[in-house]
Amino acid sequence: MTLGMLRLKVQNHDRSWRMANVFIDEGSDTTLMRSAFAVALNIQGHSQVLTVDGAGGLVTRHRSKRVQFQILTPDGDVVMLEGSTMKLVASPTPITDWSKQKLQWQHLRDLPVGEVGGKVDILIGTDYLHLLAAQETREGTECEPIASKTRLGWIVRGVTNKSQHVTAIRSFTISGHTPLDNLSAEIRWFCDTEDFGTEYSKGCISSDDQRALTITKEKTRRLAVGYEVPIIWREGDPDLINNQQMVKNRFQSLLRRFQTQPELEKDYEAAMQKNLDQGYASRIQDPVDVNTSWPITECTRARNYASCLTPPQPSRVNV
Repeated sequence: MTLGMLRLKVQNHDRSWRMANVFIDEGSDTTLMRSAFAVALNIQGHSQVLTVDGAGGLVTRHRSKRVQFQILTPDGDVVMLEGSTMKLVASPTPITDWSKQKLQWQHLRDLPVGEVGGKVDILIGTDYLHLLAAQETREGTECEPIASKTRLGWIVRGVTNKSQHVTAIRSFTISGHTPLDNLSAEIRWFCDTEDFGTEYSKGCISSDDQRALTITKEKTRRLAVGYEVPIIWREGDPDLINNQQMVKNRFQSLLRRFQTQPELEKDYEAAMQKNLDQGYASRIQDPVDVNTSWPITECTRARNYASCLTPPQPSRVNV
């Protein structure tokens, strides 16, 4: 079985011409170009999603680009085409040298045909049917190839070996394309059509998490500076490790740094005074007994205690 293959010149981005293997397929409603071939031509296009409806009802979707290109017909006419890119337009076809093969059939011997086949670079579908319309037809007897003259040249196809059984088929239709700009709307439409009210809905939040959300919503309040938020405990009062000693050790370490870095002490005092002045920190009025654990109330004020000196001063102070 011989498919409708041609070799035509396609214009590069620099206006030079490059030979392309062109597959004529009236079973496709869209013209396609192999992605790698479009890159070789340096052709740019708009991104889209292409839907391919193949044999057996198999529907696939591919990332694609909508491109424009020019081909040169055998009569010297330059025709502008538009199509979509795909990584694989069609499976490669056997290479046939019709300048030799045509001699087997009387009705084909005088046709100006040559070698065709190989990796398919371009597929022209019925969106350019006016280029595929037969202006002249050459028919032989039963189980012989048929030649059709079109604006793109002579196309020879059909049965060439009646004893050969077909074990592979080629059939697919490009049903449409969706620009990526409209993809969100398409997905929303798909989800709406899938929602028939039969789904079983069940809360995915555990009871503990729901309790924490409720406490946060009910007890969070805005202050003059910052917010006051509750500490979320799953069950009862927290049993925390007393970290008072760790804080005291850090404070002693900071004092030792002040002895070796007097400028740091000045900057730290200025930064801390800024926090006090702006209300991000406050002094404790009642001294805490160092021999007892620090008290923990139900709510704590969540405020920003970190500050840093701004340029042009080179140092940075974290409080």
